[in-house]
Amino acid sequence: MKEIESKIIEVDKAQVEARLKALGAIHEFTAPFEAAYFDGADGRLKSNGQVLRLRMEGDVHVLTFKSPVPNENPSVKMREELEVRVDNREVARKILEGLGFIATWVLSKQRTQWKLGASHVVIEEYIDQYAHIPTFIEIESPSVPELEGIAVDLGFSIHDLKNWSAEELVRHYERK
Repeated sequence: MKEIESKIIEVDKAQVEARLKALGAIHEFTAPFEAAYFDGADGRLKSNGQVLRLRMEGDVHVLTFKSPVPNENPSVKMREELEVRVDNREVARKILEGLGFIATWVLSKQRTQWKLGASHVVIEEYIDQYAHIPTFIEIESPSVPELEGIAVDLGFSIHDLKNWSAEELVRHYERK
């Protein structure tokens, strides 16, 4: 499946939620989120723009592989995304390690997800070592025009859209 997403940083959660409600969005869940990112010791996945992630979202565990796709729009990130639920996160981790992958990064956050049409708007609040990062949203849509339209409907400009990965977001705030 093609993933089309963008972040908007430094948002007011209450204002975003009020706009989402006014737009008729449906609150899907609020849950703790933990993601462990894996790579080979040689960093081959990262060097190819790929991501291998094992995440826990509430009681759901998901293994995800992402790889880049051609993208000419600098305000959105486009990737091929393959996901599968796993019953046992620790066994999945052991399988990844058995295949030679190592956990290179772990991050925790509180995630609140809303559904608006065919899109999702996720409010992200990092915790633990990244708690200093301000609240941000991520919009994931089936098309760039729909994503941009939601950003505008939420009171933002398309110039507010960032095509950053989680790592790029963290680096942005480490530089501040």
